[in-house]
This record gives sequence, structure tokens and C-alpha cells, in this order.
Amino acid sequence: MSADILKQTKAQVFALASKVLGDLANIELEERMVAVFLTRLQALKAKDKDALSSGNAIITSAFALSPAQQKSLKAEIKSESIKFKVVPELVSGIELSANGHKLAWSISDYLETLEQEASRAA
Repeated sequence: MSADILKQTKAQVFALASKVLGDLANIELEERMVAVFLTRLQALKAKDKDALSSGNAIITSAFALSPAQQKSLKAEIKSESIKFKVVPELVSGIELSANGHKLAWSISDYLETLEQEASRAA
């Protein structure tokens, strides 16, 4: 019974953290996320960047990207045919996927990692 209570408590804590962080997202935070994501793109090895630069690339974000942000991402990826998609469930995040490869940064990813670590420790 205590294991069930612990499991429910963890689920509620992570759901609450996800909601709070989603509510805190604003323009400044979103701009910073794009900047961090661009930095990660720039740090990729050439072969990894090439794998993500195909004509079928999709950038998914928790928020609508401004035309300037889209332009910066297209320039870094060196592709004009990128599709942009908004998925609020990402909880303040952005990801690029193409050819079975993915580069992602999101608060949701951090929460999932924390939840997995908490489950292993229990």
C-alpha cells in the first residue's frame, strides 16, 4: 500500500511541476530556449548536423516560433524546407527531427529524466 501511495505522490509532484513550468513560460523564456537550442545545433559534429538537415526535417516546439526564430533555425540547419509544428505538450521545449535522428531540449525531457531516476531509486 505504501508503494502505491509513493507512486501516486511522485506522479502528482511531476504533474504539478510540469503544469507550473508550463504556466511560467513567456516570450523571454521562449527566446532563451531557441537560443540554447541554436547553441546545441552549432555544437553538433558535421555528420550529425548533416543527418538533421534533410528535406524532411520538422521542428516541433511548445510555442509558436517567430519568423526571425524560424529564419535563424533554417540558416543554422541550412535548409529552407523545414516544417514547423506547435505541440504544447512539450512543456516549454523545442526539437528537430529528420531521418530517424532527433535533437531536443525541453523542460519535459528534464522532468522525464528526473521521474525515471526517482523510480529507479524507489
